[in-house]
Amino acid sequence: LLHPTKEGRDEAYRTLRRWNDLSWRMANDMGRELYVNDNVVEHAAMRHGDYNERLLALRQEYPRADRLRKKEITKEKLILLKEAQEKLGLFSGRGLSPQNIGSRVLSNMYGEVPSYIYSAVADQTAKIFRQDRALMWRGERSIRSYKRGVTPFTKAAFSGLSFRGEEFFFNFFPKALKDASFVFRLGRDRSDNAAILRGISSGEYSLCDSSYSFDGTKLFFHMVVSLPKTTSEVDPKKTFGVDLGVKTMMYYSDPEGLVRGKIGGDGALQNERRRFMAQRRSMQAHLAHAKGGHGRKHKMRAIERLRQKESAFASTWNHRYAKELVDVCLKNRVGLIHLEDLSGLGQAVGGMLRHWSYHDLQTKVEQKAGRFGITVIKVDARYTSQTCRTCGHQDKEQRTSRDVFACNNPNCVTFGKKTDADFNAAVNIARGVPVKAKEAYVA
Repeated sequence: LLHPTKEGRDEAYRTLRRWNDLSWRMANDMGRELYVNDNVVEHAAMRHGDYNERLLALRQEYPRADRLRKKEITKEKLILLKEAQEKLGLFSGRGLSPQNIGSRVLSNMYGEVPSYIYSAVADQTAKIFRQDRALMWRGERSIRSYKRGVTPFTKAAFSGLSFRGEEFFFNFFPKALKDASFVFRLGRDRSDNAAILRGISSGEYSLCDSSYSFDGTKLFFHMVVSLPKTTSEVDPKKTFGVDLGVKTMMYYSDPEGLVRGKIGGDGALQNERRRFMAQRRSMQAHLAHAKGGHGRKHKMRAIERLRQKESAFASTWNHRYAKELVDVCLKNRVGLIHLEDLSGLGQAVGGMLRHWSYHDLQTKVEQKAGRFGITVIKVDARYTSQTCRTCGHQDKEQRTSRDVFACNNPNCVTFGKKTDADFNAAVNIARGVPVKAKEAYVA
């Protein structure tokens, strides 16, 4: 942060910290406002003759329904409540939508915070709430609670990006932070952020709503950039199925099993994550016997540094795996990826989710594939490891071990022949095999 006077520089830092401290409070207030508004609609519908019986029927059916039917019930409930909201005239006036009301509440309560911040907080909190709403209805989570961390802001708060030599200068909240300017310190810049900043400055890339945060005395900007889609000659009809595993991170195959391969099959990432876990347990065991001195935050500082190091390590490897998968797709002109969806399986996949940031890997695959026009579809992969890719016979006994699959259908041409279980699952995922039974999932 640059300023003509030391006093002005210190005041600008204090202002940014104050906004940072208020942003998480705003997010909690916005979340509560959306939660109340959501319940107003449901309670009003429950007390109306046209909707009471239908809502009660959905509530009664839900606990006994299977996983797929529960998703359908959630969609039916959303449609029903939308209909009730319109008929009862709830939040129907101009500026009376739940999100607008919440945004106005924030502007009244936190008048000192610029609109660029509370608008971004309102938008992001509303988006997250809509994602969580179905889980809250199903009793799988409570209303989200936000903690101090990043402060979102709309792209209008950021302006005047220019570069002189190797340094990039910009303005941030110029009206509130008068005479203050900022310069990016990119360090070793292994991700080539300088090229991205030059792209923003030239108009090649578009800056989106972003955020900032503090780490001690350091101010960090988390810039979100919209990159142009790269044109590539991919065939939207060509499909790869991708099975996600523990020993082999990703096993890909086409529907015929002719093009196949492994990504991350050496188990190095899992071994490293287990090493991090062992180190963390050792540190926690030593803390159990610590006496006196400076409080919990001071004692947990080393564990927090280890957690951040572990997260950065896993993210880097997921970037590498996602890029390798997209490169294989481009080489084979594959325009569609069927990616195994593990969400909602919980403990059904054993200890894998505890050691692996699978959601982060899925997100990175979607982002990198999207740049080249490759579509990613998440496929319900239950029983794909138990189903023969040749005859379609499904039996959990066919998965003889974690690595081996052998069809036990005597009428199948592959009867009794052992094959790689991940390869068999990848072919089924590529074909989009439907769910055929309700037995336990085998990872």
